[in-house]
Amino acid sequence: MSYQPREAAIVIAKNEAHHIADCVASLRWADEVIVCDNFSEDDTAALAQQAGARVVARYPHQDFAQAHNLALEMVTKADWVFFVDADERATLELAEEIKGIITRD
Repeated sequence: MSYQPREAAIVIAKNEAHHIADCVASLRWADEVIVCDNFSEDDTAALAQQAGARVVARYPHQDFAQAHNLALEMVTKADWVFFVDADERATLELAEEIKGIITRD
């Protein structure tokens, strides 16, 4: 049996209710989808959770570099991490390309 690397997709979001469900849906190919919600005042966290993401709510950070580093600490079951903005979508072609690249020796 060969080793199969696992992927996590992370979205750092604030007040992205209008984007988050579609974003999370486009990441279902990842083994773990995490939304780090930065004190949203809309339904971002609830919609992300309904879409199937693990939500880390009330996620404070001072800058984007700190946000990314803290988000990496939330990953529990992945060898590779893919950061996505809430207004982005991962196509099936992109998912296949990522999986192909990380499974090569």
